Amino acid sequence: HLQTLHPDCHLLIIGDEPFLRPGEPYYPGYRQRMTAIMTELGVQETVHLTGAIDQAMLQAIMKKARGLVFPSHMEGMPYVLLEAGLLGLPVVCSDIPAFRELIDHGHNGYLVPQGDHEALAVAVERLLRDETMAWAMGAHLQRMILGHHDAAVMAERYTDFFYELLHSS
Repeated sequence: HLQTLHPDCHLLIIGDEPFLRPGEPYYPGYRQRMTAIMTELGVQETVHLTGAIDQAMLQAIMKKARGLVFPSHMEGMPYVLLEAGLLGLPVVCSDIPAFRELIDHGHNGYLVPQGDHEALAVAVERLLRDETMAWAMGAHLQRMILGHHDAAVMAERYTDFFYELLHSS
């Protein structure tokens, strides 16, 4: 659907196959299945599996990106959303508890029902179609991340918390 509407848009799938233990893939055959799906859909020219990349390359890619799509089914602390937010990137992600902590649907990103591929495509298409709105969402996310999740802000909150603990007895 997105390739038809935005044929010049490319999707980078960043990361390597996860492993349970060294030499034991969490999803055996992941790369082969992804390549087969891309071929079946005819998107091998616009969807790219990057494999693992270093932090500097990830930052360079994110700075040039038009947005972040993160359809994860479960996450702890979603660092990639924090990183995207710091760069002011608009995001589309699954509606799961960890992401709800950061994303206010329609204000600083889009939350889509987990596994709803059509809703995911519609949300991504909205961001691609309306760049002004997309960048406004990214700016809202950036302000929220800087105001609530910046390392200095978090350190200050910990200091305040420990100060309160010491002086509450």
